Amino acid sequence: VITRSHYISTATLLAQERLEELKRLQYSVSLGDQFGADPTPAGFADEDFGTLAGFANFRREVRVQTGAPAATMKTVTVTVRFNLPNAPAQSQESVVLTTLIAARP
Repeated sequence: VITRSHYISTATLLAQERLEELKRLQYSVSLGDQFGADPTPAGFADEDFGTLAGFANFRREVRVQTGAPAATMKTVTVTVRFNLPNAPAQSQESVVLTTLIAARP
């Protein structure tokens, strides 16, 4: 139970960290949009297991939905998946954080 709680806390921290990085991107009606048209902003590609330094059992994904819930808004979702040690490979768990980002004038 303690190990699982630690992994959930770590996954939440990794997701919050990524959301903060995304919030720093420029999204302005007049100055442009650093998020781009793709569901994943440039520089925020999926980070597979073993690629997050110090977090080998974690995978992080970013998805952006444009125009939701309004034309000048984006829904940003960060999913962090993890495998608990000594658990079967198919017992992957995840933490999902979502936020809204509105274009600045």
